Amino acid sequence: MIIVNVSGTRKDIRWMIKNISRNKRISFLVPDISNIKRNEKNPQYSHVLIKLQRENQYHPRESPYEK
Repeated sequence: MIIVNVSGTRKDIRWMIKNISRNKRISFLVPDISNIKRNEKNPQYSHVLIKLQRENQYHPRESPYEK
């Protein structure tokens, strides 16, 4: 599992989530994308916490059946 804390504008955060969701090797742990929250000191920027899981835990050049 990978936990990512992303900070940027709301548009940039939505763009990143959309592009990560297109990657077939990575899946979101669906309930674990937090709401986009505004930064209190600088409201132009926001942050979000994302938890990701790789689909295949083995290396692409390795076969899971070679054990």
